[in-house]
Amino acid sequence: MDEQIVQLEMTPKQLAMKNAVREFKNTHHYGPSVKELMLITGNKSSSNVVRILNDLVTRGHLRKGYGMRRAISVID
Repeated sequence: MDEQIVQLEMTPKQLAMKNAVREFKNTHHYGPSVKELMLITGNKSSSNVVRILNDLVTRGHLRKGYGMRRAISVID
């Protein structure tokens, strides 16, 4: 059975985070770290960045490779 991912609408902060991940991966050919995303998006809390990333994964906008470093992909 095929698993369908339903992408839900994003908040402005989630959209900014998704775009930051996409641009970083396009430039560097690997995923950004939480610290790099903090600098790019202007977030001052690493836990806030992680929360937004996890929300985007739950909503079907990002995919994380668990157990691997910098393994994050944007789902379009």
